[in-house]
Amino acid sequence: MTEVSGRGVGLDVVRTFLHDVGGSVRVENNPGRGVRFHLEMPVTRSVMRALVVEISGDPYAFPLAGSRGWLMWRLPR
Repeated sequence: MTEVSGRGVGLDVVRTFLHDVGGSVRVENNPGRGVRFHLEMPVTRSVMRALVVEISGDPYAFPLAGSRGWLMWRLPR
């Protein structure tokens, strides 16, 4: 084991997935400024139906695919 063991493994999974669906990933390394990751996906893969709710003023999106059903109620303020 070294101090850099395992680095890049997660990004390789992302790259493989994006490649499989027709997308790509590009990495820009700017020494002293950081790293920028550019992820591109076909629009047909990046659009999905979702239930958007607001919780404590923050929006959250829950994918509808695979959901059996939803129960919704509004709490009094």
